[in-house]
Amino acid sequence: MDNAKDQTISVHLLAERDRLHNLIAQIRESGIVAPTHCWLVESPQTKGNRTYTYVRLVSDT
Repeated sequence: MDNAKDQTISVHLLAERDRLHNLIAQIRESGIVAPTHCWLVESPQTKGNRTYTYVRLVSDT
């Protein structure tokens, strides 16, 4: 990273960026993860007296 560029960015913003990069690394090290731009969507559906929650993996591509 360019030190001159870092000097114009808030120390708090840099700390948050580092925290997020560490979280991303932890998630990747924990095992297989979904591809980029994928997320889970929950869809509750009621059938009779019971409610079921279905979860789908979706992508914007």
